[in-house]
Amino acid sequence: MSDYTLLVGIIQFLAAVVLFFIVNWIGSKSISVGYIQLSTSIAEDSSPAFNFLFKVIAPPVYLVLYATICQTSNANWLNVNCYLLVIYYWAFRGLFILATGKCRLTNWITFGLYALFSIGISYGIYKVLNDVDKILPDPKDLLNQLWLLIIIFLYNILNKMEFGRDRTIRRKESYLSRQFMVFNTKYGSLVHSKCQNEFLEAIVFAIMIYENFNRPRVVRWIEYARFFLTKKEHTLGIMQVKSRKFINDRESILLAIDYIKDTIKDTEMSTYLDVDDFDWLAGTIADRYNGESLGYDNEVLGILHFITSNHFEHVNEDYLRIVQQTEQTIT
Repeated sequence: MSDYTLLVGIIQFLAAVVLFFIVNWIGSKSISVGYIQLSTSIAEDSSPAFNFLFKVIAPPVYLVLYATICQTSNANWLNVNCYLLVIYYWAFRGLFILATGKCRLTNWITFGLYALFSIGISYGIYKVLNDVDKILPDPKDLLNQLWLLIIIFLYNILNKMEFGRDRTIRRKESYLSRQFMVFNTKYGSLVHSKCQNEFLEAIVFAIMIYENFNRPRVVRWIEYARFFLTKKEHTLGIMQVKSRKFINDRESILLAIDYIKDTIKDTEMSTYLDVDDFDWLAGTIADRYNGESLGYDNEVLGILHFITSNHFEHVNEDYLRIVQQTEQTIT
């Protein structure tokens, strides 16, 4: 480790952070082929082989590319103990989960297994790279790769296997229950005094939970810092309300409730709405709240269904009351 300087460590750590964002970006573009992102909704892992290979193999592949770039750039000194880059990556990912309050949504056993496999493979690759003078292969070495065909065959077989999701459901339900109880204790009296309607309250809490999931407190601190530096309009507070002036979490909740009420007034429910099902109205509110962002309404509806089933008793009655009041206003 004598050649491993602080500068090398810093550069490798920064490379690990870059890897973190690359993996997240690629994963977000791979949902159609089965990639499972951390989410508040319950999703079936229909492509376990893809998820395993992607999450385990992506860091070692990145390590090879990093080592190749360093070698071809005559910066081979940056390759000293470069397997530590992958350790930094998994440590940073774990710390990010802790900092954003998503511990209850994370399967730590799976996380640990992925990390161990990934780090082990990376260390093995590092030992191989350390024994060769040239990382880039000769063209003839790429021929007759029978093992590649075998791996692809096994991958396709494993990817057809389905695993139960009971633990995933319990983990996500535990997270949602915990979040609701925390927010209800902190903001329940404020929301109730402003809404006085369980349907509205449930919508507010569903959006609050999902916005906090996407923009946890640590990220909101960064947004506040950016707001004070730029003095431009930003989405602020726990409800992520656009504002040109500073607003705290409680003020963002009050503004969000006003916006939701205005959305209901502007929606001609009597024309399109089945009064026995509040999903249409809730989905419309969620769409307009977030500018019809893809998938936002489904996430909010998923949270709404859970908290109304477990923490509210009169949602349907209060929803019907809203419909009746709106019909009278339209009439």
